[in-house]
Amino acid sequence: MRRIVLFLSCLFFGNCVILFNTELSVRRVFDLNLFRSQVFNQSTEMDRERFPVNPEKGVWPTLPTQDTYWLTLPLDCQGMLGKIKEFAQAHKGEYEHIVVIGMGGSSRPADVIKRVLGTQAGGAQIHVMENLDEADIQEIRDAIEPAKTLFISISKSGGTAETMALTRIAYDWITSEGLDPSKHFIAITTTSKDSPLMRFLKENNVPEENIFGHPDKVGGRYTIFSVIGMLPAALAGHDIDQILEYARAAMRSDVKYQLGQFLAQMESEGRIYMRVILSEKLEGLGPWIEQLLAESLGKVDQKGRNRGIVPVLERDYDSSTVSNVYNENSFVLRIKLGEADERDSFMEEVKATGVPVWEIRVNSPQEAVGSLYLLEFATGMAGVLMGIDPFNQPGVEAGKQATREMKARIKEMVEGGIPLEEAYQQVVESYRTSHRIQIAEGVYLDYGALMNVAGDEFMQFMESKEKTLDQVNAQDLYSLILEFAKLKGKTYGAILPYAQETSERAQVWSIARGVLRKLGLQDVFGIGPVYEHSLRQYLQEGPDTGIPTF
Repeated sequence: MRRIVLFLSCLFFGNCVILFNTELSVRRVFDLNLFRSQVFNQSTEMDRERFPVNPEKGVWPTLPTQDTYWLTLPLDCQGMLGKIKEFAQAHKGEYEHIVVIGMGGSSRPADVIKRVLGTQAGGAQIHVMENLDEADIQEIRDAIEPAKTLFISISKSGGTAETMALTRIAYDWITSEGLDPSKHFIAITTTSKDSPLMRFLKENNVPEENIFGHPDKVGGRYTIFSVIGMLPAALAGHDIDQILEYARAAMRSDVKYQLGQFLAQMESEGRIYMRVILSEKLEGLGPWIEQLLAESLGKVDQKGRNRGIVPVLERDYDSSTVSNVYNENSFVLRIKLGEADERDSFMEEVKATGVPVWEIRVNSPQEAVGSLYLLEFATGMAGVLMGIDPFNQPGVEAGKQATREMKARIKEMVEGGIPLEEAYQQVVESYRTSHRIQIAEGVYLDYGALMNVAGDEFMQFMESKEKTLDQVNAQDLYSLILEFAKLKGKTYGAILPYAQETSERAQVWSIARGVLRKLGLQDVFGIGPVYEHSLRQYLQEGPDTGIPTF
């Protein structure tokens, strides 16, 4: 039932300090008043044996998926470091724009490089093409000059529907300008498969040396230190040796073990909401962190229990609601750039609540990217300690299956003579309910799923408030729905619109998040389709403690 509710609700929008210094060594300062002492009383030597960095040894390869070869990616990008650097050097100055085409783990690494590191002098500007929304596509088209653009299509299977659709759109841009596709397309994929992407590359005479193999036995969300993250970084002019050296420092440190224990301890205590506070220059890490933890840890354990930690990115920095959401259900991951930043005063208010805080302090954005290895290792370790497989994503697969079923319906209608756009609209309309109310232009609150599951109870709740549906406006109805959800034991609300985030809509989302926090509900937020490859897994299999809205 929960999967049906999530699908219907989400489809429509209608103090521990880790200091990396310039010598790449790691210093740790623990405030034992903030942490549970038992977290750190276990033997680090035992952790090294059970959770080794070498994927050939220990417990990691015994997991069902065996996708643990990300562990050594910082060493040499699984043998591809030389090829990456050679390609970037050979094409230096040839392209002004790189458009990375992919979904989920195929696009998040490039997004991190773009938003956190930017472009160095002489490098190409990175764009991430992952949304089939016409406005998003047009925004990228307006920003680039095809003749000076390199497209990188990334798909492990070579058959990701969205990636192939976007690749075809980019192909049309190139050919409409009379350009040779073989000089403007490269790819990262499983080269041994006869996939749609491989066929596209062969048909357009893309040289074999421009087709990079997808890292072996590595899940998408663990690929940032592979060719998927480092190739765009190199083309943007960055010193990838420096980034990888910071990651190697994290590999060598014991902090990764202690952070893994800490995450598992927080979850065991019921602190399942990891509120993430980032320096302003590091905010681009947020979606990557969100995917890593939500998709890795939101699972059903070996005893059939829904487990997980869900990252809640701090977006609004609203002091008036700090005490409402920094509480017994939450803890904090803080990544700080330098000795002081613009979040310090807010952090003082957070610390005053007494919630556990784990702080990673870095001296540069490059260090911040390298330190993500700590989170990768700690997330995997926490999952094993929780009794779940942190390297699979069955909930995401369920979402993909629902999408495939929609596409099959549309295809059948088109084959029956119905125009594509009309068929699409009919299928979309079939999922909509009569319980929709407009909040702003293009923004609807669809509460049909709630009415299907608990309609009678909700109407009784409305009666107790002396309210009826035809008497309340959208904002009041939203507040009543959240009050009802809290009464039923829910502790978070998920705002999950499928829509481009215009300035007007962003204001609506900010107000909606504020309402959640004022009611003491964690404000989980994601824009589709990106959250399909991050929050979807947690929503499907994590603790059933939330209510999707919008």
